[in-house]
Amino acid sequence: MVRHIKPVALAAALLLVRTALAGDDRTVVVSATRFAESDPHVPADVSVISREDIQNTPATNVPDLLKATAGIEVRPLYGAMGIDATVDLRGFGDTAGSNTLVLLDGQRLNPIDSGSISWSTIPLAGIQRIEIIRGAGTVLYGDRAGGGVINIVTDESSARAASVEAIGGSYGYRGADGRVAGGADGTTFNITGHY
Repeated sequence: MVRHIKPVALAAALLLVRTALAGDDRTVVVSATRFAESDPHVPADVSVISREDIQNTPATNVPDLLKATAGIEVRPLYGAMGIDATVDLRGFGDTAGSNTLVLLDGQRLNPIDSGSISWSTIPLAGIQRIEIIRGAGTVLYGDRAGGGVINIVTDESSARAASVEAIGGSYGYRGADGRVAGGADGTTFNITGHY
C-alpha cells in the first residue's frame, strides 16, 4: 500500500507546483541588467516589491519595508530605525554598507565616505517598485555591489495624485506625510514632505 501512495503524492505535488506557477501572470519589468526588460530570464536572483505590496504593508519607511523581505537584514545605526540604518544582502555583517549598493532611479545613494543613507528622504508613497538583485553586481554596477543591489524606482507617471497621512504611536510619537504628484507635456513632478 505504501508503494501506491508515493506516486499519488508525487503527482499531487507536481500538480500543485504547476497551479502555483500558472497563477501569477502579471508582467513585471525589471532593470537587473541596467536596462528595462520584461523577460524574467535575467542572469540574477531578482525580487520585486511592487506598489501594491508597499501599500499593503504596515511599514512606514524603506528600512522597515526591506527588513520584511527574505534574505535582507536591516540594522539600525545609532538606535534610530528608519533614519540611519544599514541594509545587508548576502550576510556581509559590519561591512554591509560597503557591499550593498542602493540606487534611486539608477543613481547611487551610498555615500563615498562609507556613511549611511538618509532613508527618511525616500517616502514610500512615491515609490513605484523596489528591485532587489542578490549576488555580485559589481560587473554591471561597479564598486559596492558585491552583496547585491537595491534599486528603488520612483513613480514617474504624469497622473495627478495627492495624499496625506497622519501617524501616531506610543511614547508620544507623532508624524505626518504628504505627497502631491502630477505632470504635463512630458514633464512630471513628485513633491513629498515628512514631519
